[in-house]
Amino acid sequence: MKPTANNNAVPANADNCYVCQEPLLPKEDKIEVYECGHDTGLLVHRRCMDNGGYGNCRYCGSFIAHPLDYLNEASECDAHAGESVMDEEEEEDVESFLENMNKDG
Repeated sequence: MKPTANNNAVPANADNCYVCQEPLLPKEDKIEVYECGHDTGLLVHRRCMDNGGYGNCRYCGSFIAHPLDYLNEASECDAHAGESVMDEEEEEDVESFLENMNKDG
């Protein structure tokens, strides 16, 4: 058994869903579990994510799951933390764009 970042262990049969322990069938949505930017080797069914305490980072995509404890309030993982927040220059660009759109329309 291989420990993960939060000291969980990969199940003896890694072909099973980490949450429900049922087999992962070839055509089912299998989601890879990452912690702190690293693949844990765990897989979960998409249907088990919510009940298992997993979610998706808005930037990593829907085929990578993160423990909910590793996602911030903006649904960003550690690797993407803060990407949804604009800096001052970006905010000015958006404001300028909106002003131009409103006076032309």
